[in-house]
Amino acid sequence: MAGTMVSLYNPKVLIEIRMSAGIMSEPSQEGRSKPGRKPAQRKSAELLRYEKAVSRELRVLMASKKLPLKVVAGELEKMGIRETDKGLSAKLKKGTFSAAYYLAIKDAIDALADRTGT
Repeated sequence: MAGTMVSLYNPKVLIEIRMSAGIMSEPSQEGRSKPGRKPAQRKSAELLRYEKAVSRELRVLMASKKLPLKVVAGELEKMGIRETDKGLSAKLKKGTFSAAYYLAIKDAIDALADRTGT
């Protein structure tokens, strides 16, 4: 390493040096998360069941009123909630949204249904 400058304060360089010297094996990525973040916890089967049920309820409600996602997203926008049809679709697919968001979607569907008479 004569003539080579190596920063000993860089953790990646230290790992590479230790690995090349046979002092250390490849670091495991298991259990790692982004700095400052807690590792994600698995959701219980019951919680997943409720997420699917809420998502299904909203999709059925929109289908029964014949309201496309784009129209519902537009109504949310009028209510001051910025959302695209793609974003709304993703949230409904995953079932991951707050109770407040759920109520906002229901209000948007109800408002559209009242205006269209469905």
